[in-house]
Amino acid sequence: MKFLKWLMFAAVAAGMVTGTYALDPDEYVQTFRIVKIWDDDSNRCGIRPRTAEFNLSGVDSGTTYFSTNVVITCPSGTNCAETTIYDVPTCIKFEDYHHILTYTLTELNVPDYYKPDIVNEGDLWFSWLKVNDASCARIASDESLVFRAGVRKNGHEIKSGSVDWSYDLGNGPQRATTEISPDGYATFTLNYNDVSAIVANSNYVMTATYSEPLRSVSDKVCFGIRGDMPSIIFVEPEREISVGCNDAVHLKVVAYKGKKSETLHETWSVSDPGGLAPGYAVPVQNAEEADFSFSKPGTYKVTATVSDGEGKTGSDTVFIHVFPAPFTDCHNMIVVTNTLVPTVSGVVARQRWPWNGLVDVDYDVLGNTDGMKAEIEFNEDGGGGRSWKAAKFLPGCEPSAAPGHHRATWTAPEDTRANVKATVRLVREVLKD
Repeated sequence: MKFLKWLMFAAVAAGMVTGTYALDPDEYVQTFRIVKIWDDDSNRCGIRPRTAEFNLSGVDSGTTYFSTNVVITCPSGTNCAETTIYDVPTCIKFEDYHHILTYTLTELNVPDYYKPDIVNEGDLWFSWLKVNDASCARIASDESLVFRAGVRKNGHEIKSGSVDWSYDLGNGPQRATTEISPDGYATFTLNYNDVSAIVANSNYVMTATYSEPLRSVSDKVCFGIRGDMPSIIFVEPEREISVGCNDAVHLKVVAYKGKKSETLHETWSVSDPGGLAPGYAVPVQNAEEADFSFSKPGTYKVTATVSDGEGKTGSDTVFIHVFPAPFTDCHNMIVVTNTLVPTVSGVVARQRWPWNGLVDVDYDVLGNTDGMKAEIEFNEDGGGGRSWKAAKFLPGCEPSAAPGHHRATWTAPEDTRANVKATVRLVREVLKD
């Protein structure tokens, strides 16, 4: 799933607020949160409105990319609460290049007896939450679990305050609080003795929460202890992910030995291999990382199993929810494409199997590419670590710099055996006299 952030605004009893927010390609803001505080002496006159209206606009380099009005309505038959929080499912996605977006929120149609004022509360999210530098970890009897969290607001590290930690080891909720140090991180440690009573080779959840007066933000990681049996866990993603058709998904596992395990052997399975997109297959044995893509909507179960020389096994499963492309979590997606800045996206290289020396490269070009050409460079993923600037392509399948979707087919050297990755670049053509 794409990385999501909250933008929060607080409206209190002229005006407007502006803020700066950086959006990278393929990143989008899922929800704008508006906090409306009515400054009317607790509705002493009984005339507090049931609605409030705002305009949300975004500008980059003098160009207005979007402008949308938002009307928030309080529950039927009641006036708005003293402090009312509204989550507005409006998303903004830039498909071409990095933007620094200046957004402006303006309160509209304010009744004569109220004074508009808006204060930007900014965006707030966990920029880092790991256990033993991973998203999930299991420890042996001589190890500890070290949880580390970092929080950002308006793109800047928070270097004061505290993080609340909560977890349940099976005997009821437990909580702890640790201070954020000057380096921008809060740390919490559980020793093996603290968790030795939990069920081995099972996942438990640690929740980290950072709170401010009007809001809080939480995130989670998983943890556990090793047992007599070998075990395996997905660390990327941890449990499930939602994507669009033909979107690539990267999965990663970590395997742990049992008490008597000498060697480990990993295998993978997919609930419906027929849904895999062309060029993708169930990973070969003993793979700790794999890429998947599915061409049909549905929910796919990917299972990784580990076994040792003693015949003992362990497994873990992740679910991939595939939606008709493009997938978003948004109810109202605003897509912005700047036709003046050329970019390449969606680059996927697939070697043809059985291997016949041909590599297909799919990619998309956006923007004005007049006077430009496309070049493709290949690098071995593993193998000898070689790289090539491709020059030989199948006739009619050469790289194109024109806007749109393209497939170029490279004729690889005969000794190319390892998987290859492709980089597509748009370069200015040299004009000759």
